Amino acid sequence: MDDVKESLEFCSAVFTAVEASLESHDFSENIAFPELRTMTQSRLPDFTPNLLKEIDPIIRLHIRLHSKYYSAPGANGGIGLKSVKAAKEAAKAAKIAAKNALNAELDAKLAGATNE
Repeated sequence: MDDVKESLEFCSAVFTAVEASLESHDFSENIAFPELRTMTQSRLPDFTPNLLKEIDPIIRLHIRLHSKYYSAPGANGGIGLKSVKAAKEAAKAAKIAAKNALNAELDAKLAGATNE
């Protein structure tokens, strides 16, 4: 049982360090996982050379389950705020809806012009 407790304490320390690292980032752009991993590692008290490898899956799990942040793959990916992502998706959906409405209106005018 001590092993479970020790593992949970380690994960808890990593989660706390990840939260502190994320809170200190301004999110003018997404933060890359390697950068977050380095920031988190610097906040942990016990540094070992293998620590970066050990905390990576814990960080990824924490981000995947987080209610405030999301992760995205690719060149423009990384870790970002869910609220910013939702606002961008809403703006994109509104733009598409406006474009479809304009196209429908133009089609209706063209159909009316050809009937005359």
